[in-house]
Amino acid sequence: TVRRLLLAGYAEGLFLDGGSGRIEESLFLCLPDIEGGDTIEVWAGHDLVIRNNRFDRRGGNSNIKFPVDVRAPGRDARIEGNLLAGGGWSVYGGYEPGDPAVTWSNVVITGNRFSVRHHEKSGYWGPIAFAQGDLTTGNVWHESGAPLTDPPPPAP
Repeated sequence: TVRRLLLAGYAEGLFLDGGSGRIEESLFLCLPDIEGGDTIEVWAGHDLVIRNNRFDRRGGNSNIKFPVDVRAPGRDARIEGNLLAGGGWSVYGGYEPGDPAVTWSNVVITGNRFSVRHHEKSGYWGPIAFAQGDLTTGNVWHESGAPLTDPPPPAP
């Protein structure tokens, strides 16, 4: 379990390879803009909760990444109640149904706020990728409170 961590100034954040746990109430602040850098990357885990954190990443790869480019599938994760700004895609959900060797199952992405502070779509390419649609609910644009299905609000 990681709780109330302040992580600032590192190109890479937390890397988890297997296991379960919680990452809660932490601040991941202004990590450098490097290609491939992830704030949290998880390989082959299960029963993981990432809740009530603040992510502020100008560039790099992702704020939260469940990868689909490595043979490290996982299951049963919740990404909820976070404030996320920046990254390439702000969240990679790990869902690749065409390849069971890499896909994550039952990753719930709910109740998060996505900010346009660094990019007009939260992440450079957008807020969420590789997510199972029926498990991705209740996420909003931070600045307007509008659902992610609406166009992003103007940058501050």
